[in-house]
Amino acid sequence: MCVWRILALFSSVIADSRKCSNRSRYCAYLTKNTWIGASKNESCGSCFDAKIKVDLNEVFDGYWFTSEDNLYIAFREKVDFTERKVAYWKEEGESFIYKISLPKESSFGYGNTLIELNLQFMTRKSISSTDEIFAWIMICPCSARNSDDPCAASEDPLDSFDGKFCRSKKKGKKVVCMALCDKEGKRKMAQPNTAATCYRESDTHAAGRWEVLRNRIGSC
Repeated sequence: MCVWRILALFSSVIADSRKCSNRSRYCAYLTKNTWIGASKNESCGSCFDAKIKVDLNEVFDGYWFTSEDNLYIAFREKVDFTERKVAYWKEEGESFIYKISLPKESSFGYGNTLIELNLQFMTRKSISSTDEIFAWIMICPCSARNSDDPCAASEDPLDSFDGKFCRSKKKGKKVVCMALCDKEGKRKMAQPNTAATCYRESDTHAAGRWEVLRNRIGSC
């Protein structure tokens, strides 16, 4: 069976992706591949051009993300963005958080899962690299406000694979991910098929504990 057909069945796509009211809602810190980095813009000494790339297939609740939701980016120092779509949100701990709004005409779902943004900002002090001040990026599908997801992406046992395809189940209380490999320019499932699960909320399973189904770990 075609990998994308299997993934389509695996995702249990629901017709109305905005039926969020009865779901458990969590924001997610994005993976290390999301922040592509920033390069100096020669137009001014403190200007940087940055790129953000998000594959919603790798976000646990990514299927539920729409243009009504937001991304959040945090720095350890205040910066000034040139785009109106980015606005200062609040200070939390040692981080200054900015909210990124997407064009309202944007649409996401099966077959359109990439968010790519180019941003420009100015720092308020001289730095050689944005790594000195960059803190994190967060995405909040279903307008989530709870960032304490017990199923931490950093503990996902599939992180060593080329990619993964994730979906939340049971009204957002369970996460299931399948390992993907880059082969001949295409994404294919690891062999043998490798899946991991984690319960966010459960009366019968320990919350926040990742398990590889059947203890079967494939390879690329």
